[in-house]
Amino acid sequence: MTPWCKDSFRVCFRLLITVATLVSVTAVLTARGSICEPIGQQNIIVLLIQNPGAPAPALTSADYYAGFFGPELSLSEYWRAASYGATWARGEVRGWYTLDATYECSNIDGIRAAAIRAASDVDFTRYSRIFIVLAGFTNCSRGGRATMSCDPLITPAGITFSASTAWILDRTYIRDELYLAAHEGGHNFGLMHAQGRRFKNTMLGAPGDLGTVEEYADPLSAMGASNLGPYAAPQKARLGWADVVNVTSSGSFTLASAETSPHFIRVRRGSTDTQWLWLEYRPNAGILIHYEDETTEPRATQLLDFTPDTPSWFDAPMPVGKSWTDSYTNTTIAVSSSSAGMVTVTVTYGRKKQFGLAKLPLRPLPSPSLWTRPGASTPTGTLTSPHTVDRK
Repeated sequence: MTPWCKDSFRVCFRLLITVATLVSVTAVLTARGSICEPIGQQNIIVLLIQNPGAPAPALTSADYYAGFFGPELSLSEYWRAASYGATWARGEVRGWYTLDATYECSNIDGIRAAAIRAASDVDFTRYSRIFIVLAGFTNCSRGGRATMSCDPLITPAGITFSASTAWILDRTYIRDELYLAAHEGGHNFGLMHAQGRRFKNTMLGAPGDLGTVEEYADPLSAMGASNLGPYAAPQKARLGWADVVNVTSSGSFTLASAETSPHFIRVRRGSTDTQWLWLEYRPNAGILIHYEDETTEPRATQLLDFTPDTPSWFDAPMPVGKSWTDSYTNTTIAVSSSSAGMVTVTVTYGRKKQFGLAKLPLRPLPSPSLWTRPGASTPTGTLTSPHTVDRK
């Protein structure tokens, strides 16, 4: 179960699919045209391959078809829900094919070439996404690999085509394969990992404090580790699935559930345009805050931890009803509940603390005789103390 699902995974997933189809994405669809863009129908060929002599895989081609293209718990419906109806998948599953030799996991280009040779009955020009499921492979250091874009490829017959590729190991349960497909499919879209950025005893350190970045730390995004949470707000915006309002002055903003609304806010930290906080609302988790500055990888996301005193990332979101003040810039973010499943986010920019000169104590001046040259007369009149500087 993903942390944002209140009921069973299947019920929650079905709800997301239902509400996602209600959101219009016509403007986004018309703005994209390339077959490798992450908008619209993704044409996928799933190739099931195995090394010679490998034991029979646990899952069948029918299992994989349901897992990639089925009407409920599938990659297609995950994308449809996460993109608010902008993206889905269609395609077919072929195999199991036995390869012409035994391949190691590290030889991903060789595996792809062998898979294309084995699938001589497939018209690859119909597809822009290839998912290769590997059975009978040992000593694999990871569950999946993926290209970050579409690459020019060629069939043994000399036919050229362009497609992205994902390699995933076979599993016993199709849901485990779906975790991998959503993650590696995100890489195919050009996304990198959902990281976490942690600071000691605070959600966000001083400007210039890099904190500690943890790979795969975000447990609420499929680009983290082993979960089916939607891609985070910055990545949805990057894919063209959502829009964002930049907040640079004090005010209140209504934020609907990220599970149903493709609208987010991006709050400037302080008075400079170099640091930003992305806010999205997930009703069963709270407010997710992702950090961005000029040094962060734009294709990745970095979740901040609202409860840094615990080692868990599951309690990272800010609960509704709480507030946070950045002591370094006097930026305050407060979240209160609203009606119809929405929250009100109030952003306040206070003045930075001014540090003036310390107040100097009054001290008597030396005797006037000490201010005269030897042999000179002592001046007459009264000398006064210099002015002191008060804190403004």
